[in-house]
Amino acid sequence: MSRLGDLVKAKRESMKLSLREFADMCNVSHSYIKNLEDGDPRTGKDITPTLEYLERIAPVLGMSLEDLLKETGYIQDTDNSFYPLNLKLIRGDKSYDGICKEIEDKTGVKIEPSVYEAVEKGLNKQPSPLFIDVLAKFAGVDRLFFYRKNTLSSLEYAKKMFPYQYVQPKNEAFSNIPEDILEFISNPLNLEYLKLAKELADKKIKVKLVRDIMFED
Repeated sequence: MSRLGDLVKAKRESMKLSLREFADMCNVSHSYIKNLEDGDPRTGKDITPTLEYLERIAPVLGMSLEDLLKETGYIQDTDNSFYPLNLKLIRGDKSYDGICKEIEDKTGVKIEPSVYEAVEKGLNKQPSPLFIDVLAKFAGVDRLFFYRKNTLSSLEYAKKMFPYQYVQPKNEAFSNIPEDILEFISNPLNLEYLKLAKELADKKIKVKLVRDIMFED
């Protein structure tokens, strides 16, 4: 993870540009670039850029906005781990009763406050994909949001760049699949299992053969 000000300064100096010249390329003020590099003149602390300014700076650094956010730690690549503190991020200073009431009002789905609390505190380490879908719909983010560490900045970024989308089944074949199998398929943690199943099917390896080899009666 890199400090944004250090990235900006290194790029500016490599291009042999003054603060003003670099700022003009980014369409921001030269004082803003100086504060990025040196920190807030009053406190010395790093300033927190808005997404609007990051969108202007990223191309000049030769990076996409998403890559810049990852490089500076505003968002992190998913590693297929569910991060319960994302629920705290969404809840803010509301009570569990309060957030669940808002979720029901917005999505029409009722979540028990005790369930929300258990997931947020990590007592339920593998919440149902249906639970995650409701939370994603409520927060306006994609489901994978809950499988990476986030901040308030990355929450706003996710709402803008990766909004919630309901995936409509393409045909009626899904109606014949048991609910527990559908939940398994929709859980990102099971992606590697699904890839393996496809590889076996592509190679026309019979299920019975795999079962006979892997499992005892």
